[in-house]
Amino acid sequence: MKQFHPIGGVSARFSRNKAELGIPGTVLAEGETAQVGDIAVKAYPAYDTGFYPRTAGGLGYVVTVDGERIYFAGGTHFYPEMAQIESDVALYPMYAETDVQQVIQVLPTKVMIPIHTSGPEVKDFVVQFAKLPTKIKFVALDAGPYNP
Repeated sequence: MKQFHPIGGVSARFSRNKAELGIPGTVLAEGETAQVGDIAVKAYPAYDTGFYPRTAGGLGYVVTVDGERIYFAGGTHFYPEMAQIESDVALYPMYAETDVQQVIQVLPTKVMIPIHTSGPEVKDFVVQFAKLPTKIKFVALDAGPYNP
């Protein structure tokens, strides 16, 4: 089985380079929260059962600004505990249609924006998912320039 580096590896790299980056920062672990002025951030797990297990330390975040909750799911697939992640807007990866169909059954959000995909298929996803029995509104963002 492939070996994964826990989130502590990211934390250590950030700590070593903090002065060079010139920005203050905090590395959160799953379940932890941080407050910066009026902005709150809470870390949630981001994982899948194939490539990145929960023990790999991947995270998604709910950022709360002016009472609005924005869920950035990160690189994840559906897991049942998503039913407890409340948000007003969710940015969710469109890796597989079946995954998104499961998520919209449990994720308490008002708006979903597809991420981790680009091109015309984003609008196709939005049209297709808007037909599903859900109260979630789907919004497609226009793709920006690709500059690797």
